[in-house]
Amino acid sequence: MNAEEMLPHVLSTLAAVRGAKRIRDDILVAGHMSLSNLLLGDRGYSLAAILRGDAHKDEWRFLRSLEQSSPWDEYPHSTRPDAFQEVHFNGVPAVGMLWARQNDSMILSFAFHPNWGESHVSAQFREMNDAREIIPSEVQIPNLSTREHATVHRELITSYGRTVASSSLIYEGNGFVIRIWFNEHPLPHFHVLLRRDTSDSLASLAIDTLDILAGDLPPAMRNKVKEWAESQKEILILSWERCKLGQHPYLLQEEP
Repeated sequence: MNAEEMLPHVLSTLAAVRGAKRIRDDILVAGHMSLSNLLLGDRGYSLAAILRGDAHKDEWRFLRSLEQSSPWDEYPHSTRPDAFQEVHFNGVPAVGMLWARQNDSMILSFAFHPNWGESHVSAQFREMNDAREIIPSEVQIPNLSTREHATVHRELITSYGRTVASSSLIYEGNGFVIRIWFNEHPLPHFHVLLRRDTSDSLASLAIDTLDILAGDLPPAMRNKVKEWAESQKEILILSWERCKLGQHPYLLQEEP
């Protein structure tokens, strides 16, 4: 396969990443090397060679602007796989799949057929037990290689690295408590309370505008709440959407 034949696959993958970033802008690509340094195919085509020409300058700029981390363990929040664990694909160790599995993440591929155009890739997870026996099991690794895959994996992309609250309480600190309740009226909002052991709401604020919809807050607390909420709007909206589906919201701070 020459560079021209590879181009549609590369464009598909970049469209997949764009779709994922529209869902969550802080997405990060981790690998054994940066994407711009990858060589594809038997003849080792670089992405720069594949995306050559003025027609693909935007895609190249997007690729270079992606937040990336390499090698695998450079990303400080990653979980290193155990030395006695492997993931095999078609009988060959697949390090990227192993890291994706251990970090509850997904792989990024270039949609080459027959395996890489699907939203999940079948592989075999192998782990050594205390008796030094290899225990194999079949696993499905989420794959991102087309724009449609970003939609398929929307929940995974949205929730990655975030903790789901065990109740309506999503934040406690700085002198106030924040809750998002189920079955509320349609305008996305949150409630401000003094303590976690009360259900008496001091005020409710619209997430989008931070206007007070009901109740009132002392000026100093109002300023603190608005300053906090301004930096949390995206996850507050996501939490509201989860509550609409009957799911618990995201926890924005671990409870003390």
